[in-house]
Parts: sequence; structure tokens; C-alpha cells
Amino acid sequence: MKTFDNDIKDLNIKPVYQEEHQTHEQKFEEHGEVVEEVLSLSEQEKELIIKALEKNNNKRKLAAEELGISERTLYRKIKEYNISK
Repeated sequence: MKTFDNDIKDLNIKPVYQEEHQTHEQKFEEHGEVVEEVLSLSEQEKELIIKALEKNNNKRKLAAEELGISERTLYRKIKEYNISK
């Protein structure tokens, strides 16, 4: 017979976090020191969009495909994050 704890594990519930609580740590060297930068989800998203645009020579269609989003969503995010060419 299953116990309550096993039932909970079987549900495979994943926690939901609000954007401001979710962060990502990036480590890089600056002047010989390791520096940690904590980015919010929106900052991470903005960086991914910028990198995808750069990689695809600012071709929004290709960048959107790489990111797995529609061109319309990409356009809206570019406007939201004030990303310029």
C-alpha cells in the first residue's frame, strides 16, 4: 500500500517561482578576479534575445526560430526590453 509521501512524489509537482525570485548566477573573470553576476529572469531573457539577434545578423525571423518563439513575440520583447540594433 502506498503512503502519502509516495503519492506526493508520484505527482511530480514542480514549484512555481515569481520572476523576481528566480535568478541565474554567471561567473566570469574581470581583472584576474572571479566575479558573480546575478541576473533576473527578465535580464536572462533579454540577454538571450540579444545573443540570438547578434548570431543571426539581426534577422528577426531566424532569431525567433532559434529562440522557439514567434516573430511577433520577438518583436514585442525587443520593444519591451528596448533592444536596439
